[in-house]
Amino acid sequence: MQAGFTTFDGAFAGLGGCPYIPGAAGNIATEDIIHMLHEIGIDTGVDLAKAIATARRAEQLVEHTGSGHVLKAGRCEDLTTEKAKRQNNRTSPVVAARTEK
Repeated sequence: MQAGFTTFDGAFAGLGGCPYIPGAAGNIATEDIIHMLHEIGIDTGVDLAKAIATARRAEQLVEHTGSGHVLKAGRCEDLTTEKAKRQNNRTSPVVAARTEK
């Protein structure tokens, strides 16, 4: 983008690929592009949650798991929020021992 690119090509769930190259990985996942741009502060005007839902639906329609990383791992904000929730819900062994008595 700093070099002047304004258009990016992708496919929901990273589905696709080249029929002439055996084992070709496919395309970059549209939802991964959107997620990356949002993470670096670029407003795409695209609702990432809807893009993720569309990618999941695409996987269901073709009965094939795509290569999208956001579908597998989740959004960065979800990962950090979930990690914080797990850490906040942990009870220290000392507190647990006191409450069991």
